Amino acid sequence: MLQHDNARPHVARICTQFLEAENIPVLAWPAYSPDMSPIEHRFPVLEWTNIPQATINNLINFMRRRCVALREHHVCSKMFMQSPQFMRHKTIHTGEKPFKCPDCNKCFGRASHLKTHRRLHTGEKLFKCTLCERAFTQKAGLIIHLCLHTGECPFKCDKCGKAFRTSSHLLNHQALELGEGRYICATCHKGFSSVSMLKQHEKSHQGSRILCCSTMYSCTKTCLCTAFYI
Repeated sequence: MLQHDNARPHVARICTQFLEAENIPVLAWPAYSPDMSPIEHRFPVLEWTNIPQATINNLINFMRRRCVALREHHVCSKMFMQSPQFMRHKTIHTGEKPFKCPDCNKCFGRASHLKTHRRLHTGEKLFKCTLCERAFTQKAGLIIHLCLHTGECPFKCDKCGKAFRTSSHLLNHQALELGEGRYICATCHKGFSSVSMLKQHEKSHQGSRILCCSTMYSCTKTCLCTAFYI
């Protein structure tokens, strides 16, 4: 269960009636992240105290009857206590992206993702390195930067043991060196880490040519002036 520093504990009031009837003490739980909303994350105290599974099942059924706001998704069967959390989860399955950036019209499934994206336009850099004066618009950028100070390379190839600072570098390594990219060529089954790399590779099978100054070149040749594919 996720916890936040200095977070105020809250008491499980909804199931108090059932717990008292079963002579189970009501405990104060730590505050939890809003992302940990599925019902299965709401019973760690019962599991840690070795209460019989039948009692836990009774509590789950009790909460289903008593909690008006309980929602169950028909696709993945995850359950949520609050309607906003349920609606936010639904966008994962529907692909709906209701939050639109007013600067570039890019859309996002969550308001928090839009807020993070807008920092790219505003230039706001909230994440500052404690070891130097660098600052970043996103936390991921700071984490990657800190690896330069520590020398840490957390993304390790399970085939050759080579380590990388970012997951994208690892994917590129696996695609180029081991042929294990996510995007597979339908002709030769070679793998690539990005769609653009796959498309560039596919031209080698299609026999693409470049027209430059009335001269034809293969797609692997370098033109010395402006060229375009025909």
